[in-house]
Amino acid sequence: SLKNPDDSDKHEMLHNPIYQKNVCLGCHSHKRNSHDVLIFSAIKNDQDSTECIKCHMPYIAGGVEKMNKKGRERHRSHSFAGIHNIEMIKNSVDISLAVKNNTIEVTLKNKMPHPLIIQAARLKYLKITLTRDGKIIWQNYSKSPMEDKQGAFVIEFLDKDNKPVVIPAFAYKRGFNNNLEAKETRILKYKLPSIKSGDIIKASMYVVLAKPSCSDDLDLKDTSLTKPTVMKSVKYLFEKK
Repeated sequence: SLKNPDDSDKHEMLHNPIYQKNVCLGCHSHKRNSHDVLIFSAIKNDQDSTECIKCHMPYIAGGVEKMNKKGRERHRSHSFAGIHNIEMIKNSVDISLAVKNNTIEVTLKNKMPHPLIIQAARLKYLKITLTRDGKIIWQNYSKSPMEDKQGAFVIEFLDKDNKPVVIPAFAYKRGFNNNLEAKETRILKYKLPSIKSGDIIKASMYVVLAKPSCSDDLDLKDTSLTKPTVMKSVKYLFEKK
């Protein structure tokens, strides 16, 4: 999208609207397997690549890599920052908390112009704890985030016999599917046995790059793919009025 561009041996550098409007669509708009099962969907029909470029190819200082003939002050980064970039994931979602009649209301806002979950291997989940006098007395799940269906954001698949299948290429249909759509705000409610003044509520959104079923099936050794990373975390001190 440069004006008056330099020559390049990497790709055509002419000022072409295709690079701004449609460059991401061919590979990243959606994907279906050979059974016509939707694996992911990132861009709706009324969207184009300009929003993708804005986030994943932001302007940075300096000229185009290895080419500074025209003394440019900035260019679009080609590092394609995404889910592996800690700053990107921290800025992708907002969380706020409220307590009403022994009920925790967690408001989640997906700030991204695409769904919260795109790639099928991912798991994003909410962990909520209620602490009293330094001790956790309640949380939204005990062992697995999947125990809390409304707070687990993941796409699962089934085979032709309705049995779970990990590799999307072999799927015949979608199974469990919980997601936040682009720019969606959703309120999740959790009923508590009791809440007292001085109690601390903490809500954190985590991301796992390779969900447990995927990492187990593929026998992944890279722990960075299976370690939960905090996307956003907030605390709420309950004070009875």
